[in-house]
Amino acid sequence: MKIKITFLLLTLPLLIFSKTLTFSIATNLIKSQKNISVNIKVDSPMIKVYHAKILLPAGEKLADSYLSLSDKTSSKEKVLFAAQQRPTFMNENKFSGKNSNNLTDIYPKSDFKIFNIQVQNGYAILPIDIYFQKYNINTKQLDTFKNIELTIKTKSDYKILNTETRTISHSSKIKNSFADYVINPEESISYDSLVLKKEFRNLPNPSNPYKMIV
Repeated sequence: MKIKITFLLLTLPLLIFSKTLTFSIATNLIKSQKNISVNIKVDSPMIKVYHAKILLPAGEKLADSYLSLSDKTSSKEKVLFAAQQRPTFMNENKFSGKNSNNLTDIYPKSDFKIFNIQVQNGYAILPIDIYFQKYNINTKQLDTFKNIELTIKTKSDYKILNTETRTISHSSKIKNSFADYVINPEESISYDSLVLKKEFRNLPNPSNPYKMIV
């Protein structure tokens, strides 16, 4: 996976600054196929989806995002539609996906979907689903884009910074684990200066290790 990262620092008051992170991703070089799954939204084409995770700079939240897809290959094929669980006596082959949720010609219309920030062990992770496949329901044409250009702009946020300093862990084991599931594990360096506020730290719930930031 080819990654290009660009940082843009603005001269503003203390902790009021921004960064721009740009990632160039070749979909055929994604390290782990665990990051790719099939869309299972009911009555929608079962296209492939890339589940990207971005490690945000310390004390920052998402301000803006841009994504472009390029280097398209097209093929004519029938893509299955995700169906609801049906009784075994029904013939699943009769399900065609026609008129499903009033779908338009191209599915999906959007190129990506951003989810809420997850703060894990004091590190803010931004999950993004990227739709690098598009399906024309009328012509049965499947388009696959080989290159993804993703730009993330961030801004400082005291709420996130406070959450991070109450839960931050500088364990090398945790930092090394980022290489397995985030695009930019090197961003963990920005967390090195955070000092754990032990007096405010809550013990993590083993059944829910993530702190959600909306």
